[in-house]
Amino acid sequence: MKKIFLLLVLAGISTGAFASKARLEAFGEDKYGSLIFDHYRNIYLNMAAINDYKNFAIIEWGHDSNGVDSPTAPNGEGGMTFSSGNMIYGLHFGYSSDTIGLLRNSIFGFDGTTGKTATDAGAGGKNISANDVIDLMVGSEKGNMKWGAALQYSTSNDETGTDLDAKQSAGALRLGVSTKKFNFGAIISLANKAEYMVDTTTKAEFKGKLGLAFNGSYDLSKELRLFGQFQTIKAEGIGAVALSEISSNKIELGISKIYKFSETDFMFIKATINQDSKTLTLLATTKDGEQKDLYLPVTIGAEGLAKEWLKIRGSIAMVLYGSEDVTGDAITVTGLSTAGALNAMGKKSQMGTATVNAGATLLFGDLAIDGLIGTTDTAGTSSKDGVLALDNLMTRVSMTYNF
Repeated sequence: MKKIFLLLVLAGISTGAFASKARLEAFGEDKYGSLIFDHYRNIYLNMAAINDYKNFAIIEWGHDSNGVDSPTAPNGEGGMTFSSGNMIYGLHFGYSSDTIGLLRNSIFGFDGTTGKTATDAGAGGKNISANDVIDLMVGSEKGNMKWGAALQYSTSNDETGTDLDAKQSAGALRLGVSTKKFNFGAIISLANKAEYMVDTTTKAEFKGKLGLAFNGSYDLSKELRLFGQFQTIKAEGIGAVALSEISSNKIELGISKIYKFSETDFMFIKATINQDSKTLTLLATTKDGEQKDLYLPVTIGAEGLAKEWLKIRGSIAMVLYGSEDVTGDAITVTGLSTAGALNAMGKKSQMGTATVNAGATLLFGDLAIDGLIGTTDTAGTSSKDGVLALDNLMTRVSMTYNF
């Protein structure tokens, strides 16, 4: 009887435990998806991933503000998929793009930690961020080929009260295809606009001019994978803004290997080379500043079934080499967000600090509870102090269910 129960638990692990932002971040991966693991949130990289999550639901606990999503201050979101024949359909609510938020904040010259950026402009705190998003998703599978597509949209228009008007809209198309060894995904921005009235006669506008991202992977064997991604973005500001233009390019190439010890226990190592560049144009002086970053991070992680009802995972990552080159004119805007801020002029190179993450999954058959461990102290405030606070055990909690 105990063996039968264990087999049922393991069946639940194969899907429900591979879906949350917490699990990705415990492995040191990006919350928007992974190029080395099969995961539900890969729908934000390659929409073909939806085919692996049929009749599935997820809820990510968090607040309903429009601030930047983080492990200690998460935004709530959730979604559900349904299958019909060889087709699968899905809805997802509440996705938030930190990239869009930080770009808008940079153009407007706002503090990068807030999403309700109109507060900084005195527009009554009206929302001009793109966090209230709906995703309409579809996918199918035939033979060894899987494909998927999604349309993402967000819009808001606030003309209430005596405050100054504010409105925004954003939209994107995501596509993906995968075979037994090959995966390819694309993200195409269809719209990205925001504006607000600084006063009764002065307007500030943000316009996204270009937004493309491509990613892919190829399996050399069951354990060894090559992967890469490319992103290019350009946006402009019009009127009472801080920056008249931002352009950004990111390239990542990497290799990973997964060592499987059993159906539930494994270890992995991942190494990448990343090159990022951004160019800013200051509106008032038409000055240009450019920053180029090159870094080589390595991540090691593991996951294991501690008990029939408990999975534990963790990782450590470190940048073995990093260089930075800032040229052109110095761009200084008070409160400018990370996306639009340049570091000190000149060149430097250094190793990065080690970053440790950990997480756990509580298993209840087809239902699973995920979370991060050790991101807060006993007071629930400080981040990663090496404290296991039993009264505040997990953060970024999510629930997944296979029905």
